[in-house]
Amino acid sequence: MKEMARNRWLVMVTAVLVITLWGCDSDTQPVMTATPTGSTLLVPTATPDPGSVVFKAVQMISAAEGWAVGWRSYGDGSSNTVVIRYEGGKWRTVPISGTAHLYSLALFSSSEGWAVGERGTILHLEGGKWLAQASPTEQPLWGLAMLNAEEGWAVGQGGTILRYQNKQWQPAASPTKLWLGAVAFTSSANGWAVGQGGILLHYDGHNWQSVASPSRAVFYSVALVGKDEGWAVGAGGSILRYDGKQWLASESPTKSDLWAVSMVTAREGWATGLDGVTVHYKDGQWRLADKVEASRLWGLQMVSSTEGWAVGDMIMQYLNGKWSEAPLINTQE
Repeated sequence: MKEMARNRWLVMVTAVLVITLWGCDSDTQPVMTATPTGSTLLVPTATPDPGSVVFKAVQMISAAEGWAVGWRSYGDGSSNTVVIRYEGGKWRTVPISGTAHLYSLALFSSSEGWAVGERGTILHLEGGKWLAQASPTEQPLWGLAMLNAEEGWAVGQGGTILRYQNKQWQPAASPTKLWLGAVAFTSSANGWAVGQGGILLHYDGHNWQSVASPSRAVFYSVALVGKDEGWAVGAGGSILRYDGKQWLASESPTKSDLWAVSMVTAREGWATGLDGVTVHYKDGQWRLADKVEASRLWGLQMVSSTEGWAVGDMIMQYLNGKWSEAPLINTQE
């Protein structure tokens, strides 16, 4: 009887271990399903419906030009890299080879920039063409920030940090093994990265160091207004504010996951996330704004206080106080 009980216990432990390892090995960005103050359970993000397109990041160079990146998934489990361009008032797909899911984007102009994604994928936009670049890692890269054409950073799974310098990407020392979801810089001597378990990392021009965090929530996005002010958003509607000395929890109007934040000025910004939730920061307070039809809004870029874009399973434009869906012209079909 004791032997049978012991065997059942071993089976249970083995099953839990297998499930845990499967989650850790996943090449998909985890999502925290618990509230920020509770225990966390990291599970893979749901796979898009067969034949569906997911856009993970968007960046506008101006009100008239921009790019967005993501992937298209098919019913047989395969997928293709998707890149779209905004020009002439319309979004159009750009012919591109590859199967990698792209997660982040950084541009200098309409013809030069970078994108990163799964399996350490790095693409360089040069002369208007996206070309694959050598990568020093096979870990998924979730966040990207370029200071200029000669210097940049990428972060990802397992605390991975890459630095772009001297025309190549190289691994940089990281103080954590937790995955990092986003990175932002104001100068070569001031940068922040956020991610799993409330991790906050600061770069001072020499090293990355872990900084005390007021939350255990996972944070997906960070935006810096200047050296002494920034915002981070994440699971369960979590919002943090940096006041130049420390990160503090800020009151949030939602419990829905927030996946992207974009600041227009120090006094105004937006965040978007799960179930089409949008929140607006103005007059010193975050407030719920109108929900949009999209079920997920992963990427966000505000051009001004009256215009911006959000992407996820749809492309949404904010114009003169209202969010509305924007059509996509598929030039690859």
